[in-house]
Amino acid sequence: MKTISIALMLACLALGQPARADPMASDSAVLRIIFDQSQNKADPNVPTRSAIADAVLSFWRDFDSKIPRNSPAVTEWLTKELTTTDMERINRVTSTPEYALQELSTLTDDCLSDAALLKQSIGKTTVSEMYAWMRLSGCYGNPHAIEIHLKTASLSKGLYDGPITMVHANLLHSFIAGRIANSLVRQPDPH
Repeated sequence: MKTISIALMLACLALGQPARADPMASDSAVLRIIFDQSQNKADPNVPTRSAIADAVLSFWRDFDSKIPRNSPAVTEWLTKELTTTDMERINRVTSTPEYALQELSTLTDDCLSDAALLKQSIGKTTVSEMYAWMRLSGCYGNPHAIEIHLKTASLSKGLYDGPITMVHANLLHSFIAGRIANSLVRQPDPH
């Protein structure tokens, strides 16, 4: 039933939308691994989880490479503007492309760190691997905010279209909380 639901969801995304640009290759790679694994009824084993971790790390490296960084002067200006208690100023600054770039840069830095931690944790103790997966799931906890920042910074048309895509976000988040978490709970601790 879940397989049919996932296939139907992917078909709706592909067929129910106007013509769009192809997702980033690294985004498609994560999506493909998760979709292939969803066809498999067995728990995701260490090699499968490692392949997902590799694909996710590649995705975040690719995503990070597409995010321009603010200059030190812009960073200083943002810091100054965000320390005020004037809500009008805060609302103005948080609506700027510069703020969106700062948020995306922070996200990618954190998610690269989390993806690297995950890669090192696969197959180690159940607790350390579960912790790493949960840390990574934070990268996918608010795809709407990521989409808004991408649009505000004029880097993409959204999560599903443009030069930066994140089509796999909701599916991976659900996969971590479901299949991966369940498989880790059921497996004997290797240490």
